[in-house]
Amino acid sequence: MNSECAAYKAAVTAELPHVVNQLRSTLGVGTVAKLAGVGETRAVNEWARGNRSVRSPDVEGRLRLAFQLVEFISNEVSREVAARWFKQPNPALKYRTPEGVIGTQDLEDAGSNLMEAARVLGR
Repeated sequence: MNSECAAYKAAVTAELPHVVNQLRSTLGVGTVAKLAGVGETRAVNEWARGNRSVRSPDVEGRLRLAFQLVEFISNEVSREVAARWFKQPNPALKYRTPEGVIGTQDLEDAGSNLMEAARVLGR
């Protein structure tokens, strides 16, 4: 299985608290809150502990997409590069940051655009 498929499988099969914990440890709680569109980090910490459910399928989709990207880049390069990649303006995204794209684009468009931008690291 290639790393893109492995990252997809991990994102689809992982329990949400695991997804949030991995994102929190790689990207930081503030970035995860921004990706989810929440104004407070308390919600992120409660999701990570499993004490609170994510009420929006769109938010869960964004978190799982971010996790898929982190897993893919981590497998191709490193977790540290994945963390930097989310904050760096990317030419494949018209010099927007990946974290900004996840937070503002339609989930389907964001997914295809971000995976294409992430694939550059695997080439």
